[in-house]
Amino acid sequence: IIKNVTKIYHSAALCDFNVPLPNIRRINVAGTKNLLELALSCKENGQFKCFHHISTLAVAGGKKGVFYEKQLYLGQSFNNTYERSKFEAEKIIEKYRKQGLPIVVYRPAIVIGDAVSGYTSNFKMFYQPLHLLCLELFKDIPADKNTRYSLCPVDCTAEAIMRISMDKDCLNNETYHIANPNMVTLGYFIDAASGYFNFQQPRLIPKEKFPLKPYVPYFNYKVRFDTFHAQKILKKTNFKWPKVDARFLRRLLKFCITSGFIRQGKRE
Repeated sequence: IIKNVTKIYHSAALCDFNVPLPNIRRINVAGTKNLLELALSCKENGQFKCFHHISTLAVAGGKKGVFYEKQLYLGQSFNNTYERSKFEAEKIIEKYRKQGLPIVVYRPAIVIGDAVSGYTSNFKMFYQPLHLLCLELFKDIPADKNTRYSLCPVDCTAEAIMRISMDKDCLNNETYHIANPNMVTLGYFIDAASGYFNFQQPRLIPKEKFPLKPYVPYFNYKVRFDTFHAQKILKKTNFKWPKVDARFLRRLLKFCITSGFIRQGKRE
């Protein structure tokens, strides 16, 4: 079987902010290493072409300013064990690249539900703070309304990765940032969500006073992501990211209700 394998796509990961580091390392770091070893065996015994690794833009951690596709470690700190584990997986990838294993890395931004139906099978990360807002557990949140997010529907994200990976200009040992350039501000999103779910909008306060610490950094994000190499390939394939407007957000939020993840309020 090994001699017939030409490509491996590795997307498995534990996506959670609160998992102890040793536990999340077993999946996100050791799991990546195991597959890299498999890929190395395939290369040595067959016709292996490339290992495609799905990482995350969260490896930028607490960096401010522009984070480029060719960058990884810039002395950044990490906001949670998920970010650190995905960063450590990429550090391991650097070692295997030096051993001659061809590896392409894709770093998606915030992956959300399907662009058409809003469907998602995973209500973690992006959806968890949304759920808490709907429950009106906090009158205040530590947030900058101008914080900008790149929301990437899962179907569009998968298509973008496949288009890049199958293009003749996709370079081994390159890293591609998979980010929707049609960004949305936190203020716009909260307005849309509160109007749809009928929850009381919270007041914005300094982040030091807020108890829900795992999500605080993402309400005050200061990093911008360079997507030059990814966009260069996607543009010639006529790939287009969806515009994140009110109509788009309604599809996303509607699925949260129809799936039973969030109950719509009845505020007068």
